[in-house]
Amino acid sequence: MLEDALNERMTYPSTINMRHAPEIIAVQAEVPEGVYTILFPERRIYTPTTEVFIGWMIGSSILLSAIAFLFMRNQIRPIRRLAVAAEAIGTGREVPWFKPEGATEVRQAAAALQIMHDRLRRQITQRTAMLAGVSARSSHTAYAHEAATGVDARVARKAGLFVRYRRHGAHG
Repeated sequence: MLEDALNERMTYPSTINMRHAPEIIAVQAEVPEGVYTILFPERRIYTPTTEVFIGWMIGSSILLSAIAFLFMRNQIRPIRRLAVAAEAIGTGREVPWFKPEGATEVRQAAAALQIMHDRLRRQITQRTAMLAGVSARSSHTAYAHEAATGVDARVARKAGLFVRYRRHGAHG
C-alpha cells in the first residue's frame, strides 16, 4: 500500500526497505543524478493508534452489546408475564399476582387486560344471575301451572303433551 502510494507520486523507480534498521524505514529512489536513500522513523509511517482505535471499538461494542442484552431481557420479562396472565385469564383462572410493569406500552396492554378481565367477570356474574332468575321463574311458572291445572308441566313436556298455561290477558 505504501509502495503504491509512492509510485503514484514519483516518476522515478523506487523501493521501500522496511527492515533497513530497527524502527527505520528506507526509501530508495533512482534519479538521473544517482540513488537517493531517505530514512524515516517507523513512527512517521506506522502509528499504533490504529490498534488502539480498533481495541476501543471492539471493547465498546462488547460493553454496549452486554448492556443491550440486559436491557432487552428486562423488557421481555414483563411481556412474558403479560402472556402468562392473558393465558390464565383466557382459561378462567384468577391472576392476583399480576401487576402491570415494564415499558409504557406493556403497562397499557396489562391495564387493558385487567379491564377486560373485570368486564368478563361482571358479564359472567350478570349472566349467571340472569340464568338463575330465569330458572327460578321457570320453576315458579311450572308450579303455578301445576296448581292451576293439576298437571305437572315437566311431566307433560316429557310425555309430549305441550300444555300452555294462560294467564289473565295473555294470548297463547
